Amino acid sequence: MKRVIFLVLSVLILVSCGTFPADDEESESTVGAAINSETEPATTESAYDNIGKSGLKRDSTVVFTGDSILDDWRSDRNDPASLGKADGPASLFNEYIQSNFPEDNITVYNTAYTGYTIQNLHKRYEQFITDLEPDYLIIYIGTNNAWHDDRSLDLVEADFNDLLDDIRKKIDAEIILFEPYLFESDLNFTVDVPLNTYVERMAEISDMVCRIGAERGFPVVYSRELFRISMEKYGYKYTRELTSDGIHPRKTGYRILFDALMTELKINGYQAKYKINIDSYKSKYVK
Repeated sequence: MKRVIFLVLSVLILVSCGTFPADDEESESTVGAAINSETEPATTESAYDNIGKSGLKRDSTVVFTGDSILDDWRSDRNDPASLGKADGPASLFNEYIQSNFPEDNITVYNTAYTGYTIQNLHKRYEQFITDLEPDYLIIYIGTNNAWHDDRSLDLVEADFNDLLDDIRKKIDAEIILFEPYLFESDLNFTVDVPLNTYVERMAEISDMVCRIGAERGFPVVYSRELFRISMEKYGYKYTRELTSDGIHPRKTGYRILFDALMTELKINGYQAKYKINIDSYKSKYVK
């Protein structure tokens, strides 16, 4: 009898002192696994359940806005559903998304307007941008400030920052900027005014857009550098393959810009036709 009592007491003492670490660790691990199995998937789903197959948000709205580069001969500039010609970025984007990811239910609008400056867009930014409540906003603006705006660059920059500040107050969208550009050309922009007259000022505005984009953490499509490298890499002539008049892109020029935009948006499965590395140029702005 004493031996039995001794054995029982020994077992109780061993259990109370934690003499079975293997069982305790397995039990703790099992509980931890059970908690993780209930909580981690929920956290993961909440973070990603609104992302569609395209890599963009489901049921989202994408708005293109700016000047004639994105306008691209829209048939009705009062209708944001009018996207422009088939080879422009808005139309190319819409066609690709609707053809490949219809289940994502993404709506695409274009409110770009030929001839618009930063000031023009700012005056109508609510109608052109915020009223549409975009989740993604693609902006190409600044070109016309090179020749239709003779104020100092400091004032142009202040206008651009004010525009972006007001947009940010109204909407929480991912903003992508296009770098405006102008290369030397033998064309005249207006009667007896060589396009080259505006190259230096346009370069300063280009730099301003890239710098502000980097400061604000916005992705930038580096149009000027993309065209410069494509002329070197593929032997393109600026006013033959890339643009029609030194400003407005031809089909090849638009496709180069479109490839870069799709890369910045990280569209799943998209294969760029033109593979142009601009890392060194980008490093001037993004540290």
